[in-house]
Amino acid sequence: MEYLVTMTTHVPDGTPAVTVADIRGREAARSSELAAEGHLLRLWRPPLRPGEWRTLGLFASDDRGQLEHVLASMPLRVWRTDEITDLSPHPNDPPAHTAAASPVSTHQPDQAVFRPTLPEDIDWEPFPSFPPPARLAVLVGNTSEPAPYVVRVKLPSGVKLMPHRHHEDRVYTVISGVFYIGVGEQFDEAKLQAYPPGAVVVLPGGTPHFHWAKSGEYVTQVTAIGPISLDYVDPEDDPRHQSQR
Repeated sequence: MEYLVTMTTHVPDGTPAVTVADIRGREAARSSELAAEGHLLRLWRPPLRPGEWRTLGLFASDDRGQLEHVLASMPLRVWRTDEITDLSPHPNDPPAHTAAASPVSTHQPDQAVFRPTLPEDIDWEPFPSFPPPARLAVLVGNTSEPAPYVVRVKLPSGVKLMPHRHHEDRVYTVISGVFYIGVGEQFDEAKLQAYPPGAVVVLPGGTPHFHWAKSGEYVTQVTAIGPISLDYVDPEDDPRHQSQR
């Protein structure tokens, strides 16, 4: 049987950011295992308010008992409540053989046509959430849509991005320079970790973190599913608010 599960997560106040990041990392790994086992079929993220964690999941299990075992094996269950809806076939649902006989090629937005982007073609632009010297370039997708996107971020030497969060899970690839990132709600140089070109960093959504171009300009590439977001822990650090003064 198939089940639609609305999963709502409430992280207890005061939970350390490193604990949240660890559990979300293990949640991603367990989700991959459940997908390989045929229990997790799809995940969707509905429109969310700032700070809200809610996911819709399509699961397959023999019965509710097995489904409960599957859901209980997911690390985020310690903070999550699940609303389960049993699903049954609809009489007007297109038969599986019809779809197989007439395959339809679907592509993600902005990915239907082969096209390269060379370094000299990248269009660097200011980004309202960034300090004025920083730049962002959209390489693939529309960052305002709930779809995959690829962007690059350029931070000039000495520039800091104060503690902030993103709603979306992100994968960073260091393109050039040394990428300094620290996890926490307060800027702490001692927590910065340095990553060289070629390094890949996974940052779960909701993790407070900060950056510093400590040893010179760096460029990172970010792959995620939009819409793009950036919320500062301290609103006073947000350049969008500073520009309104």
